[in-house]
Formats: sequence, structure tokens, C-alpha cells
Amino acid sequence: MPLITIKSRTDKWMAATAVAFMVAFASYGLYSSSFPIYWHAYATFIKPFHDPSFRTLGDDPFSSILQQQQDEQANKVKLTGQTQAKLHLGDPTSSKAAAAPRSATQVDHAAADTREAAERRAAENKAREAAAAEAAKAAAAAKAAARAKVAEEAKAAADTRAAAEAKAAATMKAEADAKAAKEQAAADAKAAKERAEADATAKVAKVAREQEEAKHVEANAAAAQAKPAGTEPRQQVHADYELSRELVMKHVQDDYVMVTWANEHYLDFAISWMANLRRQGITGYLVGAMDDDMLKQLVSRNINCWRMNTGISKNDLGWGSKLFHQMGRAKINLILEFLNIAPEVTVVVSDIDTAWLRNPFPFFSRYPEADILTSSDQLKPTVRTEDLERYPEAGAAFNIGIMMFRPNSKVFVAEWIKQLEQPNVWDQNAFNDIAKKGSGPSDAKGVFPAFEGKLKMGVLPVSQFASGQVFFVQKKHEEFGLKPYVAHATFQYSGTPGKRHRMREFMLWEDPPSYFDHPKGFINLRVDIPHELLANASGQNLKFSLTATQTDSHFNLVNHQLLHIRAGIALAQLTGRVLIMPPIWCELDKYWSTLEYGSIPGSIFKRPFICPMDHVFEIENGWFPDRPYGFPEDQVGPKVEWREYSFLENPALPKSVSQSRLKVEVCPHGKLEGCNDGATPASMQGNSIHLRPGLNSDQILKALEAVSHHKILDFKHADRLWPKYSQEGGWFTDPAAHQRFVKRIQFMTSVACCLNMRPGWMWYDLQWDVPHTDRFGRRYESWHLKMGDTGDIRPPRVQRRRNRRQLLANVIDEGGAGHLVQQTPSLQRRLQGQSPF
Repeated sequence: MPLITIKSRTDKWMAATAVAFMVAFASYGLYSSSFPIYWHAYATFIKPFHDPSFRTLGDDPFSSILQQQQDEQANKVKLTGQTQAKLHLGDPTSSKAAAAPRSATQVDHAAADTREAAERRAAENKAREAAAAEAAKAAAAAKAAARAKVAEEAKAAADTRAAAEAKAAATMKAEADAKAAKEQAAADAKAAKERAEADATAKVAKVAREQEEAKHVEANAAAAQAKPAGTEPRQQVHADYELSRELVMKHVQDDYVMVTWANEHYLDFAISWMANLRRQGITGYLVGAMDDDMLKQLVSRNINCWRMNTGISKNDLGWGSKLFHQMGRAKINLILEFLNIAPEVTVVVSDIDTAWLRNPFPFFSRYPEADILTSSDQLKPTVRTEDLERYPEAGAAFNIGIMMFRPNSKVFVAEWIKQLEQPNVWDQNAFNDIAKKGSGPSDAKGVFPAFEGKLKMGVLPVSQFASGQVFFVQKKHEEFGLKPYVAHATFQYSGTPGKRHRMREFMLWEDPPSYFDHPKGFINLRVDIPHELLANASGQNLKFSLTATQTDSHFNLVNHQLLHIRAGIALAQLTGRVLIMPPIWCELDKYWSTLEYGSIPGSIFKRPFICPMDHVFEIENGWFPDRPYGFPEDQVGPKVEWREYSFLENPALPKSVSQSRLKVEVCPHGKLEGCNDGATPASMQGNSIHLRPGLNSDQILKALEAVSHHKILDFKHADRLWPKYSQEGGWFTDPAAHQRFVKRIQFMTSVACCLNMRPGWMWYDLQWDVPHTDRFGRRYESWHLKMGDTGDIRPPRVQRRRNRRQLLANVIDEGGAGHLVQQTPSLQRRLQGQSPF
């Protein structure tokens, strides 16, 4: 019967587990102890029998234990021998000194055996150490030899690899050099070809110019032969003024030469152009004389010049005309001719209708990598600093009126000339097409690849190398706080007289001293503009696409000023004095095409602004000629001379004129005490006289008799000096004189342009405030805009509303229907405050 009975399944499982662990531990104990026992028996009994010198087994996993056991046994033997020796010698400290005595011989033998064993073991240890040292030394030597061999092999491999790489690099370099030499040879051949073509083109141009000159000489000779007897022959021009390298190099400044040209018709432009250069210290310039008369004029004024003698014309070339395009082609041929004559010189091309305000050469030198720099018709600057514009953001047409060409640009100019062989190609369009082909964006400095990547270009900053719109209208240089380099009289109207007047308004024109004085003096108009008119013309209500009714604020402002100017024109014609125009404030810009938000598309500036006179008045045909539009003086009266609004601020005005000024004030209606009625000469009150309003021509002349010696008469409220204006008469006591005046002022105004409709222009009118017939025979009973030369812009609904207001006003004037107005206060307010529009 078992001692313990296990009934629970859990207990049985736990007991089985315990037994399993016990068996496992026992097995592991037998396994772990069996090998030491076996090797110990083998090393103790078997191995020494075969090898008496055996001490350890190098391949025995338990050799370290056996070696330790042997060392301990040897130590015991040694200690035993020492103890016995002490006993033999009678060591008193030995506890065994009293042991049974041994014989001296035995003791000596034992000691000798011990010494021999110790010596033998020491010798064996020494031998083993020596052998181990030799083995270690041999191993170290072998290892060092192996390392040396590996290093030698690595060095040999590196040398081989380096040699291979050097050979490959040499091969690649040779291939690259061969390819570069081939490309260079091709480029040289191409460049030589292009130079040859450019030279050939230049020669052709020179031959053509010489042929033109020959024709001109023949024509002059024929004209000379046709002259009556006794006429002096033309003065021959000296050969020193023929274009040559010597002449060009004589006038080079800092490796630059600025070039322009003109015929005798533009002599005053050349004089002003040169005067502005001299003020800026620019001496490196040349003016091409397009005819020999012009050359003599330039030489007599000591202006650097050369003889072109193109034979094109001695008259106004007229923008866009056939002569204008001929001059453009001559200009481009000249560029190439200059580059060929002096290839080390940078050529700056300038139209004659420019005014240089700074020396541009240092600015150009900031961009030595640029082959061509050009001005632009861009109206919205992409930079506000003195840097090149960003291209293609500044993507408007390049303007060839101001350009810089470095020697590398010869191929471009030759291609330009080639393109112009087609008769209907405009020189500026050709320039843009060639330059922009294959162009890319500008870099950080503003220089960009052009001409299919063959050269570098840059767009000059439009706020400083300014077109007429940017300079005279937007005045971007003032807005940005920059000093401009040049103003170019583009985007202007009224032809050549319009260009002159714009330059004069900004005091950029060189006039003779006689311009600043006049035998009969000047009339200056002081125009008071109501603040409301200026505030309403701020541009806030202008839309992208304007309608006629959205121009009311502009015409309200301009028409108010026209009343003063009309009175000033009559005074100038009456007295023979020169009229000093007041500044004209506008809200709308002027353009040949549709305005956007009242401006030329792309331009942004503050409103209202002082607009150039050519925006409102027809200078070229209405003011400038003695016979406006061909009408003789007996139909339009004497010519009215005028000056620009900045005339009195010009430093060239002599003190004898500026300090001889008198105020002429026109009294308001109802305050007539002390105001001269024109029956007698006016008496001076301090430095002024006071005149009654509503005087006719005879009364005005009488009142001004006593002050006629004053050079400048400052009129305030000149609009009320005359009687109420009527086309039929009233201002001039001579009815014929009045009709001549009416005829003249009909042709003095220009157009506002343009709305998004056809026709899109509207004429300004000096008689807008009264019933009248305009220059086209259109009848106006009251002011309203008419489009073009015949059209009426009023839609039916607006016309009906105007008719209704007029009808009600007539009824009220007759004393009836007052209750209607009383019942409609808003209509009453509109009627009472109704403007003429």
C-alpha cells in the first residue's frame, strides 16, 4: 500500500512536474560531471603513460582545471620538501623538529631531488616561454609580412587605378579639347560669316547713302544752274565734317559717344538737345546734319556734328510718314556704321526730341554684360529704384528712341537692317521682333538673353528714361523720389509744336532771350477753381469702360477753366499782349485708343492732374500757325501768341520782366465802388487796379491805358471782365472783329479721347456755355456731349429727362406751375443748382 495517495488531478499534474524537474536536474548533473571525471582519469593514468612530459592538453576543454590541479600538487611537494629540510636542519620553529631523525644522506638526496625537479621545471618553463616568445615573434613577423604584402598589393592596385583614371581623364580632356576646338572653329567661322555679312550690309548701306548724296549733289547742281544770274553759289562744306574714325574718337567720353541727327527744320530741337547735354557735363556727342544748311547752322554754334546729307527732306518729317520711315532706316544704318568705324566705342542713340537731365554713361557702365540697353513704352514700372526693369514683366514695346549698343551687337544690327529691306516693315517693330525672339527672363540685375540667346539686353527704368506719358503725365520720377535721366516727347499730340510746348512746360527747352520779353508785355490768368470741382474729379467714380455720362466730372472741371482762357484769348487779341496759359487740371488722360478707368491702359497716377496743353487744345493747327487750318487773318483775326504755364518760373526770365507786374482785379457784381468803368484810365490802388465786370473792348482798352508800361498784367476773375458771351456779338464793339474772334476760337480746342464706342472722341468747346454753332455746323442750344464730328451721345431717356427739366424751367420762369416744383423739392434743388451739363 503506497504511503501517499494522490487523488486530485491537479496534484497529480504538479507531482509529475516535480518529478520531471528532478530527473532533468539529475541528468544535467551527470552530464556536467562526466566529462571532467573522464578527462581527469585520462590525463592522470593514460596520457602520462604514453607521454611522460605531458602536463596539459591543449585541446582539452578542462585543461585549465587540470593545469591548476597539477600546479597545486607541485606546490604541495615543494612545501613538503621545505618542511623536511627544516626538520633535518633542526628548525626550532618547526612543529615536526622532534620527529624521528633522518640520516644526513637521505636529507641531502631529498634536497637534491627537489632542487633538480625545481630546476628542471624552471628550465622547462623557460624553454616554453622562449618557444612561446619565438612563436609570438614569428607570428608577429608573419603578420607584419602579411600586412606589408596587403599594403603593397593595395598600393599597386591604387597605382593601377590612378593610372587608369589619369588615362581616362586624359582621354576625356583630349576629346573635350577636340570638341571645344571644333565648336570654336565653327563659332569663329559663323562669326566671321556674320561679320562679313555685317560688313557687306554696311558697305551696301554706305553705297546707298553715297548714291543718295550723289543724287542730292546733282539736284543741288541742277538747282544752282537754274538760279538767276548773279546768284551766289552754295557754300561748300568742309571735308573735316565727313564721318570718320578720327572724328568719332575725337568726341568719345568714357568710351561712349551719344548720337542724334536732324534736318534744318529741327534746328531748335538740336540746340535744346545740345544745351541740356552741356548742362550735365556731357561732351561725348555728335549731331548728324541731314542737309548742308543744317550743317552750317551747327558749325556756327560750335555743336559737335558731322555731315549726313541724306537728301530725305528739309521739312517736318511727320511721325509715321514715308519720310519718317526713311529717316528711321538711315538711323539704323548709322548705328552699324559707327560700330564699324570705332568698334571699341559704345554707341548711345538718342532721338532729337529728348531732353537729357543726367549723364547716363555711369548708369550704362553698371551693366557691362549687356550688349543692348533700350527704352520702353512700358507705362507701369516694375521697379521703384534706379535699376533695370524686370523682363518680361516689362513686356511693352521697346522704344528705339533711346538705345545703347556695345560692339558685340553688330550682328544684331546687321539682322535689323536686313529685316528692313522689306518696304512695309516699321523699324521699331522689326527691332522688337528680333530682340524678343528666343528671349528669356531677366536675372537679378535685370539683364536677360535676347536674339535667340546670342546677346544680353536690358530695359531701362521707365521712371527715369521716361516716355512722354510717364514723365509729363504720371510724373513717376516725382512719385518715386528719383532724378530722371531723360524725358522723351512721346505719347503727345499736336505734332512738333506740341513737343516744343511740353518741353517748355517743364523748362527743358532752350529759347532765345527774345522769347522771354515782348514789346507789349504779357497777360497772366489767375484761375480760381472751386474745391468741389477738384474733389469730384478724383477719379474715384471712373469705371473700366467709360460711358459719356461718367465724363461729367472731367468736363465740369475743364469747362470751368475754359471760360477763363476764352476771356484771356480775347484780351490777348485785343491788346496784342502774349497770353501766359494757366495750368489746366484734368481727370481724364488722352489716348488714341480706348481709355481704361480714364487712363491709358497700364498707367496709374493721382487725379486730378495738370494735363499738358495738347490734351485740350489743338496747338499744331489752331494756335501755332498764322493761318489756322488755312484761314486767312481777315477771317480769324490776328494770331494769339502764348507762353507755357511755367513761364514766370523760368530762371531765364529777366528781372526787367518779372519785376514789372500789376494786379488787375475784376470786381464782383454788386460791389462796384472804386471799380473803374472804362470811361477813363484806371487809377492804381497800391500795385493793382480794379475794373468793373461786363466791359466791352473799347472800355477795357481805355481802362488799361495808364498801366500799359507794365510787362505783366495779372488778371483775377477775367471770366467776368467781359459782358455775357454771345456768338452774335457783345465783346468787341466792332462786329466784324467779334466774328473773327468767334471764328478763331472755334478751331483752338482739341478732343477728349477715347470712350469704348465709335466714334469715341468728344470735342472741347470754348463756347460750351451759350447757344452756338460749332466748327462742324452742329447747333447747340445747351451744353451736352456729342461724339465725333457729327454724333449725339445722349440716349433717348436722358434726352427726355433734359427736355422735361427745360420745359419745367420755362414754365417756372413764366410764373406758372410753381406748385409742381414746391411738391417736388428734389427737382427744385436740381433746377436751382443745375450745372450746364
